[in-house]
Amino acid sequence: TLFRSRAKMIQASLVKSVNSFKKYLTQTANNQDITIASDLSDHSDLNETENAFGLDLGAQWFAENWMAGLMVQNINSPKFNYNDLGVGISNQAYTEKYFARQYALNEAVELTPQARVEAAYYSKNRHWTLSGSADLNDAPNLLNQKQQWLSVAAAYATDASGDEWYYALVPDIRVSYHSNLAGDKRSFYAPGLSWGPLNLDIAFEEMSDLSKLGNLGSATDETIDLPKMVQVNLGLEFYF
Repeated sequence: TLFRSRAKMIQASLVKSVNSFKKYLTQTANNQDITIASDLSDHSDLNETENAFGLDLGAQWFAENWMAGLMVQNINSPKFNYNDLGVGISNQAYTEKYFARQYALNEAVELTPQARVEAAYYSKNRHWTLSGSADLNDAPNLLNQKQQWLSVAAAYATDASGDEWYYALVPDIRVSYHSNLAGDKRSFYAPGLSWGPLNLDIAFEEMSDLSKLGNLGSATDETIDLPKMVQVNLGLEFYF
């Protein structure tokens, strides 16, 4: 049994701005420059960041061919504040005060504790791994969106070795499926490859999302069919 504790520092800059869409439509109709950028610049606190420490505690149990664990994240409930709205005498501040009945002028996000169970099974030669994890309760992220993830994954480690240069081109392979049981109920697939310390991962909701990537650079007056979700991550790991 291995008991784990993890302290982490989280830095965030949460920014909220409220503007009158009607004003921008009027500016467009009168062929005037749209003032979104200048309205945002009226916030003197846009570049301010907040730091908070999070504490995770858990335990893992190991056997020859399997592992199981339990982790409780953010047990100290770190909190982050959005910028205050309706402050001052600028036109932007008056706009924010005008709509104050529809939203909070002062808002904070609290990362409440979330418990997660995880397990993995390894083949005898340790080439194959099947793993999964599940959050036992929902909790907000930094955008105050509820998240409760269920994940399953399979991975194959080639352990290719040899004197020839092309052995370095043989990657480890993995694929996973993730589903948010709360909030937006979003699900996505995430295949990935690893070459030693170099990792390449792609995430998408549907296979058709990959074929729509070319539409992102389209600049026409026609309706563009955009992917629901595509993420690409390239990482380099170091151990010391």
